[in-house]
Amino acid sequence: VALSQARGLVALTALAGLAGLAAELYRPAASALLTDLTPRGERITAFAVYRTAINAGIAAGPAVAGFLAEKSFLWIFLGDAATSLVFGLVAFFALPRGRPEPLPTPTPGGLLRAVRADPQLRRLLIGMFGAVFVLFQIATTLPLRVEALGFSMATYGLLVSVNGLMVAATEIPATSFTVRLPPRLAIGTGFLLIGLGFGAMGLATGFVALTAVVALATIGEVLAMPVAGAFVADIAPDDMRGRYQGALGAAASLGVAAAPAIGGALYGWQPAAAFLSFALVGTAAGAVVALPRAPGPGSGFPQTTGENPVPTVENHVDNRHYDVN
Repeated sequence: VALSQARGLVALTALAGLAGLAAELYRPAASALLTDLTPRGERITAFAVYRTAINAGIAAGPAVAGFLAEKSFLWIFLGDAATSLVFGLVAFFALPRGRPEPLPTPTPGGLLRAVRADPQLRRLLIGMFGAVFVLFQIATTLPLRVEALGFSMATYGLLVSVNGLMVAATEIPATSFTVRLPPRLAIGTGFLLIGLGFGAMGLATGFVALTAVVALATIGEVLAMPVAGAFVADIAPDDMRGRYQGALGAAASLGVAAAPAIGGALYGWQPAAAFLSFALVGTAAGAVVALPRAPGPGSGFPQTTGENPVPTVENHVDNRHYDVN
C-alpha cells in the first residue's frame, strides 16, 4: 500500500525492493514444507502442481489488475495487500507444520560448504542461473523483437499467453513422463530447449514462427523446472531443505536480474549476437547439469529407469551423495 503513495525514484526503488524481497521470502519455506509432506517418488508431480498454481495466479493477475485500474490504481495495491494478508492467515492457521520431530540446528555457513563440496548442487545452481537468464528474455528481448518485426504489443501479449497456457495445461500431465527420466537428463534437456527456443527467435519473422519458438522454450520449462525443484529436495539434508531451496531460488533470481541488463545490452548492440548468446547459454546450462557422472564421492546424480520410476538411492553419511543401485 505504501508503494502506491511513493513519490520520487528513491522511494519507489526502496519500496519496490522491499516488496520484492517480502514476496520471495515464503518460497524456500514453502518448498521445504512441500518436500516434508510429499513422498520422494511423488515430488516431481507435487512441484508441478505447485508451479501450476503460481502460473495460474500470474496469468490471472494482469486481467484483474486491468479491471481494478479502470476504477483506481490504488485498488490494485489494496487488493494485493488484502490477498497477501489472507494468504498469510491461511498459511499460519491452516497449513501443516511439516516434520513433527525436531531437527538439529543448521551450522552457520553450512550451505556455502555444501555448495563447495557437492558438485551436483553446484552444477544445478549454475545451470539454473543460465536457464532462467535465457527464459526471462520473454519479458526483455522478446517484446523488442516483436516490435522490430512490426507487430503490436497485443501480439506480444498473445505470445506470453502461449507460454502461460502451455505451462498450465501440460506441466502436470508431463510429470507422468519426466518422472521416468534420469533427473539430470530431464533438467539438462529442458535447459537446452529453452536455449534453442530463444536462440531461434532471431530466425523467426512471422507470428507462427514466433509462437513456435516460444512453445519450444516452454516445453523446456515444463520438462526442467518441476524436476529441478524435486531434485534439490531429494539431495538436501533434512535440516537444510529450506536453505537448499533458497539457494535454487537465489540462482533463479540472479538469472532474472541479469536478463534485462545483459540481454538488453546485447540486443541493442547486435540482435543476432544476442540470440546466438541465448542459444549458447542455454546449451551450456543444459550441458553443465547433464554432464556424465564423474568417478568419486558426491559427484553423481540420482538416476531413474522406466522399470523403476522412483529414484533408487542410498543415503551416505553426509546425506547429499547418492549411489545408483
